[in-house]
Amino acid sequence: MYPYVFLNEEPFTDEFNKRVSVLTNSKMEFGVIPRDHWFQPDWIDEERATAGRKKLEEENVMRFCLMHAFGRNRRVVVDDK
Repeated sequence: MYPYVFLNEEPFTDEFNKRVSVLTNSKMEFGVIPRDHWFQPDWIDEERATAGRKKLEEENVMRFCLMHAFGRNRRVVVDDK
């Protein structure tokens, strides 16, 4: 079985952890990504950023970015051990 990793910008509640943990026998880990890694900074021009993301999606570049982001953020959980 594959493990599940849940990431959020704030800690998950004990209630969430308990309810999700009973759904599978797979190992589950719950991690927190620092807020400044989760959201884009306030100084970003949202209109320009949206246009840029749309262009990247059309070129299938976003898939790579998501995989890269997961790889970077995976260390948050692993480093806590």
